[in-house]
Amino acid sequence: MKPKTYLVAYDGHCGLCHGWVKFVLKHDKKAQFQFTPLQSEYFKGIAKKHKKPFPDSIIVFDNEQFHLRSSAVVFILRRLGFGWKLVGSALWIIPKFLRDWGYSLVAGVRRKIWKTPDDTCPIVPKELRDRFL
Repeated sequence: MKPKTYLVAYDGHCGLCHGWVKFVLKHDKKAQFQFTPLQSEYFKGIAKKHKKPFPDSIIVFDNEQFHLRSSAVVFILRRLGFGWKLVGSALWIIPKFLRDWGYSLVAGVRRKIWKTPDDTCPIVPKELRDRFL
């Protein structure tokens, strides 16, 4: 039986976000995450369908539910395997307003610290192409 899949939307112009996508691809042994940049036509269609503007952050779509900011990060970590599940569970214990505050601090400096990578649209290996929408 194929595992359930989740869609991760990320800022396609952010170096930190690109690093996060590479991290998830490396540790997602069940191939349960698919990806799309916030700037893609695919994501714009999703935003239009939900009739709401989404923030410039990581968003995870789980059927009709979605997880934003630190909740999205925790959601992903808890599905990556035993060690990362423990990290995600530990983060989940922290109250959401504190997690989101930390997320906002990093988000506020991410473009200064992590420059836009030269390969913002890298050639995706054939075995990973079905993971990007």
